[in-house]
Amino acid sequence: MTLSNNQKRKMKSAARLYAVQALFQMESSGQTVEAVTREFEDHRFGAKYDEGEMPEGDVDVFRALMEKAVDDQAIIDQMTDRALVAKWPIARIDPTWRALFRAAGAEITLKNTPPKVVISEFVAIAEAFSNDGKEPKFVNAVLDHMAREARPDALSLIGSCCFWDVSCLVRARPYFFAGGGKCTIMIAMRQKVRSSNEPDLMRLYLRHCAVGFVLSAIFVALLLWFDVANLGHLVLSTDAGYLAVFLLWFLNGNVYSSVLFGVSLMLYADRYDDEPRGGPGKPVRVSVQASESVRRI
Repeated sequence: MTLSNNQKRKMKSAARLYAVQALFQMESSGQTVEAVTREFEDHRFGAKYDEGEMPEGDVDVFRALMEKAVDDQAIIDQMTDRALVAKWPIARIDPTWRALFRAAGAEITLKNTPPKVVISEFVAIAEAFSNDGKEPKFVNAVLDHMAREARPDALSLIGSCCFWDVSCLVRARPYFFAGGGKCTIMIAMRQKVRSSNEPDLMRLYLRHCAVGFVLSAIFVALLLWFDVANLGHLVLSTDAGYLAVFLLWFLNGNVYSSVLFGVSLMLYADRYDDEPRGGPGKPVRVSVQASESVRRI
């Protein structure tokens, strides 16, 4: 049976999810990689339960991720440690995310898949495991750092940004190439990285705009209903009354929206800005020689 490209893509995605689950099971149960791999291939791939049917996974992708994650676990963990903030070493994070970073790190170092695809696939898995929506952003930032370290040549800086996304152009540097009487502009930029603490500003702004204009409508309605300063009578008795109501609603809506948005940004900084001060900082590896008493222990 010939599989379509879409079916193959779904099977690879399922294999990545199974690899995360298998690595988690290995750590929690102490099983060997051979035992866990055999269990998943025999009893998880395409298994049918009362709740539904498990998807089929790509066996080759699953085995490759498991073998690489186990064989190079120390290298992948060190790479993950360098991507994490200093106060969150890999040994202290939740075992679920530890398994995810190991599976993703394995695929990044295998170099069979573009890093952007790997990041996108494992962020989607993080969304399935996430409780409050913050973890996928955290996973995205860590995996981006890991991919830049392991495969810097594969992350092209040219054209990695959509020109509709203004925030991506902040660090843009223009390069001009003259040729044939024309000037071609190329923009080389750092790939946009959404950190785990970065808010979705556009969605935040639109949400507060909607709330602000609703509050403005309620405010104007109350003014007219209670005829404050004879405003209701003036509106009803003049031809331009409806225009006055519209301007009153529109201008008050702008004020309410701006205030809500500004307050939200200030509260957001207090709520999520928990990273250490003084810049990102890079960990420095230090070699320490144990004393004789420690060696004997």
